[in-house]
This record gives sequence, C-alpha cells and structure tokens, in this order.
Amino acid sequence: MDINDLLSVAKKADADEVLIVLEKEELGLTRFASSEIHQNVIEKDETLVVRAVKDKRVAVTVEHGVNDVNSVRDVVQRAISICPNIEPDPDFPPPPKPKPHQDIVGYYDSTAKFGPIERGKKLRSLLSEPKKHGITAAGFLETKLRELTVVTKSGIAKYFKDTTVAYEIIAQTKKGSTGYGFAVSRDVNDIDFEKVTEETIEKAIASENKIKLEPGTYTVILEPPAVGHLLLFLAFMGFGGKSFVSGYSFMKPGKQIMGKNVSIIDDPLNPGTVGMPFDYEGTPKHRIVLIENGVAKNVVFDRYWGHRAGKESTGHALRPDNKYGPYPKNMVMVAGNTPQEKLLEGLDNAIWVNRLWYVNFFNPMQTQVTGTTRDATLLVKDGKFASGVETMRFLVSILETFSNIIRASSELTLTRKYSAYMQVPYLVVKDFKFIS
Repeated sequence: MDINDLLSVAKKADADEVLIVLEKEELGLTRFASSEIHQNVIEKDETLVVRAVKDKRVAVTVEHGVNDVNSVRDVVQRAISICPNIEPDPDFPPPPKPKPHQDIVGYYDSTAKFGPIERGKKLRSLLSEPKKHGITAAGFLETKLRELTVVTKSGIAKYFKDTTVAYEIIAQTKKGSTGYGFAVSRDVNDIDFEKVTEETIEKAIASENKIKLEPGTYTVILEPPAVGHLLLFLAFMGFGGKSFVSGYSFMKPGKQIMGKNVSIIDDPLNPGTVGMPFDYEGTPKHRIVLIENGVAKNVVFDRYWGHRAGKESTGHALRPDNKYGPYPKNMVMVAGNTPQEKLLEGLDNAIWVNRLWYVNFFNPMQTQVTGTTRDATLLVKDGKFASGVETMRFLVSILETFSNIIRASSELTLTRKYSAYMQVPYLVVKDFKFIS
C-alpha cells in the first residue's frame, strides 16, 4: 500500500480526526542451546492501528494482516462506528498540524540481508569457543526489519524504515555458574560477536566457587544491562507526562534529585542508539534533557498528556493502543571519565553485577524497586575478581542509587530492555542495599 492511499482514506473519513498507523515487521530469529542451534524462526506481521475521534469520543481498533486499501477503509469505518458508544473526553486535543522531521539513517542492507544461513554460519563459528572450555551456551541471534507508516486526516504523512540486530548469550560452566552477554545495533557489522562471546565465557568461569555474602550495603559495579534496567524503571516511574500530570512522578523541575555527576538525555536522533525520527502520532522527535548535573529538567509528552499539561508534544507518543502514556525510549546517560579496564582499581569487598532479574516496583513514589542479581555476580577483592557470589536480593531507591555513583566508565554501551534502547556506562555505586 502506498502512503498516499492511506492518506486518502484518512482524509475522506467521516470523523474529526483519524490516525492510521501501519507497522510491518519481519523478524528473523535463530536460537541455540547446549551450544547447538536448535531453532530458526521467520515471522512476518502487519499491524494496523486506527484511532478515530468524533465529538471528543475516541475509539481505537487494531487489526493484523491488513494488506489492501479496502481493508484499511473498513477498519477506519469500524473505529468511527464505535465512537458514539464512548464517553467523550473533553481533554482530547485538537487535530495536529504536519511538521517536518529530521531524517536519520535507520536501515542497513547488511542487517536486512543477514538471513538464516548467515546467522547459522556466524553462530556455528561463535559456539566453537565455549566448547573449547567445556562450557555450554544458550541464547539467540535476531534480526528485524521494520516499516512504519503514520498518516492523519489533518495531513500528516510519515514513513520510516529501519533494521536492528541483537545477540544474547548465556554461558554455563560444568559447575552451573553462568555469565551473560548482550549486544545490539542497527548494523550487524558494528557488533563484535567474538568479544561478547569471550567476555561472557570469562565471566561464567570467574563466577565459579560461589560464596554466600551477608545482607547489607555494598559497593557494586553495575554492567550496562543492569544500569539500563534501572534507568528504564526510572522512566516508567517519572519521566513520562502521564505520571507527571497525574501527580505521582518524582520529577520536580529545577530540583536536585540525583548526584551532580549524572546527566540523562533522551536522544532518539543519536546515531549511537536505535530511535525513530517521529513518534506514532507523526510528531517529530528531538533531543530532550531529562536530568542535567543531577537536576530535574524535563519530562516527555505525547499530544494528549502535553495538552493536559499545557505543553507541546515532545514526540513521545506510543502506538495508540497502549495504556502506559509517553515515556523516553532512547535515553543516554552521559559517560564518566574512568576507562572500563580501571573500574575495579582500589575496590575491595565490592560486588560485580552482570544483570538484574525479576525487578519490580516496591514504592514508586520513592523510586524503590526490588529484584535479584543474575548470572555473573562476582566478589571483588583488592581490585580483582576473587570468586562468584550466590544470588542476592536488593531493595534500592533508584534516585539514591544514581546519587551514589562514585565512578562511571568513559565508554557507553548500547543496551536494550523491552522495546527501549539506552546508551549507558558501567557504574560503580556505593551503599547499594542487599536484603538477602
């Protein structure tokens, strides 16, 4: 379907506003376990989401597998027919006007053509390494091609095509100790698969001979997957306009809420992350400073929550069938000045955390979360790995955690949690509380 066909359907619809989102995805996934490839999946999907507004009554419909204009027209009409049965929302904003967006490079032919044969060859080569050490490995190698089209009755017409590739590996020794590695990029040629594999194996071996540590506060070294996990939970709890307008966000613009060595930006146009140039309402995206030197600066909005706050949309609308409201999905935490290889210098009785698991809200108003360590949890003695550590449960305030950073790596690593992509450093944090 041509974008002009969709635009024509939207403009002719008998409604005050119509938003049409057509998202096509082609997922290629190769899984491995016990150091052997065991599954290859190719999945294609076309998701059509329509939001119709008539007399402030808002209806949303979702349909899969729509591939012709007549079917789109039927779904639009279905959404319009639902509107009379919906209670009016007086806060719903007026129709948007088209605005230009900044083009970014999202599509890489190298990734789009990295099919099952290429994934299989790469994994067969990589999996020879754990076998040399008597280690078994499990994980996946995934490629994704996406095409997103957004049109509105008011004349917005946007199209974006992009690719991503992700590699995850869990290495397990004969003693049952594990290490975790992850890498993601738009371009398959940007990922050093061999380095990720080797480092994961090293962490698995280092985490053997586990000891049990007593609960208490420790200095921890958080790897990027752990940092990204906490950062995304912070976004859920307070960086979005819904929580801010509703009065349960921790964000107090102008107030110092973190350490002065912390700055966080949402930067979807940054080539080092995986963002879109516009959101699911067709609003252009741009760089937003969330935290500057520990001071709360801005939260992000879609059209609805921006209107409620008397603000413009910042380009953070999710798909119209979501219930969460806007939140940043391309956050960058400003790097520190410690080279990664020197993070452990001078540390004693510290805990290296590979990643976090089963993280849940404990007290969102105080940004408290609880969860456990997973995979390579290591004891650091005299600046070196001394042994593995049994799984520990933590209970921390993320704002306090980001106020207690004593070192941050000078290198940033792109990590992914759910559908958010974040560039973050390794962090050394004092007074991280473990409760069991």
